[in-house]
Amino acid sequence: MGEFVIAKAHPAVFNELLGGMSFPALQKFVESLCRGQYALMVRYAGFLRERVPRCIADTLLELAARFGVEDSRGVVLNLPIAREDIAGLAGCSRELVARILTDFERRRLILRENRRLILNTASLRKVGARYSITRVSS
Repeated sequence: MGEFVIAKAHPAVFNELLGGMSFPALQKFVESLCRGQYALMVRYAGFLRERVPRCIADTLLELAARFGVEDSRGVVLNLPIAREDIAGLAGCSRELVARILTDFERRRLILRENRRLILNTASLRKVGARYSITRVSS
């Protein structure tokens, strides 16, 4: 860790240092900076107390919400995602992801097509209920 300085400033001085930014504007700015890290912290904290199939289902649902394209078969993840990637996001081993994805495929929760996954999001939500997909029409 490098050198750092801790200082105490009167609110008026602090506000002046921020260029006169109002507290609500500062709050929005800080929230926008921290939103991604907070979401990761909440995800991993939740994974500590949840069973692995649910963690993997939640991870797939989050990927679907962020990167999926809906079609008649379900939500297609048009990105090459490896088991290692899912394992890293879900906080478990690649071998465990492989077993659970095979089980999900057997239960028709997912369909593998080449290197893409097609997700039955309604069924996955029953396994992992933390995320829901909201689509914006373009």
